Formats: sequence, structure tokens, C-alpha cells
Amino acid sequence: LLALLDLGVPAHKIILMHHDVDGEDGIFMDWPCTRAYCQAVANHFGVRLFYSWRQGGFEAEMLRFNARTNPVTFDASNGQRLTTGGKGGSLNTRHKYPQLSKDLRTRWCSSYLKIMVGDTVLRHDPIFDKCATLFISGERADESSGRRHYKVFEKHRADMRHGKTTWRH
Repeated sequence: LLALLDLGVPAHKIILMHHDVDGEDGIFMDWPCTRAYCQAVANHFGVRLFYSWRQGGFEAEMLRFNARTNPVTFDASNGQRLTTGGKGGSLNTRHKYPQLSKDLRTRWCSSYLKIMVGDTVLRHDPIFDKCATLFISGERADESSGRRHYKVFEKHRADMRHGKTTWRH
């Protein structure tokens, strides 16, 4: 955020997104002060802030038994609250805490509660349709040897510059 503002990007063109890993009201893994902190930062710098979450959050995904992954709900740029997903895919049982692994089938927290939630917002909020968007996700390359090899810049898998993507999770 600070780097963008220092580069002269107007605050009205910046949108902060916070993916609530516990869902809208849950407090299971996220800090209780996180929403207030995010809002205070957005207010201070005069940028928009949108919240999004997978319904039921971390706990529901961890305890999923013979069920699909829950839908995603998000605050859209037009002021509406939208919900999508949860109807496709196969029935599955997770019943395990995320593992220390490079395989996102066993280390699912980031993929299901953050990455896929962000993808859903990019694909379904009309503000991102048919426009160029710089999406900064904030992976910390120094946090692990695996992350150190991530590309610094790449086309996002939910890129909407040319309309709806064909990629779905």
C-alpha cells in the first residue's frame, strides 16, 4: 500500500481486500482485532476496503464431511453483498488440520480460505471485468524456500481483462 502511494497511485484507485479466514463473524484462527485494524488502515490512507470469506470459514472447511466446499460471500464494489459457489465440485471429507507440506491438497488453508476466495471476487465483482488490474497478494518470499521461487509478476489466473475467464475452481 505504501509503495503504491509513494509511486503516486491515487488512493481512489486502490482497493484493499481482506479475506476473513473464519467467515464473517467467526473467531477461530483470525485475531479479533483484524477487521478493525484493516478498517483503520483503509480510513487513514483513504482507500476502499472490501471483505470476503468462505461461509463457515476455517472451522467448516476443516470439519467438512461428505460435503462440497462452502460458497464465498464478498462485499462487491457496487455496495451489494454477493454469494457464489458451493454448488459444484465433488463431495469430499477433509477432517484434518492443514499439514506442513508443499502439496495444497493437504495444506489447504491458504488455497481454500484466501487464494480461491480472492479469485472468486476477481471473477464476480463487475469492477474487475474487462479492465487491467494489478493484484498484489503479499506472499512473503523469505518465509519459506518454496515461496522464494514464486514469480514476482505473472498474469493472474482470474484475469478479467477480456471478460469472464473460463478457469473455474
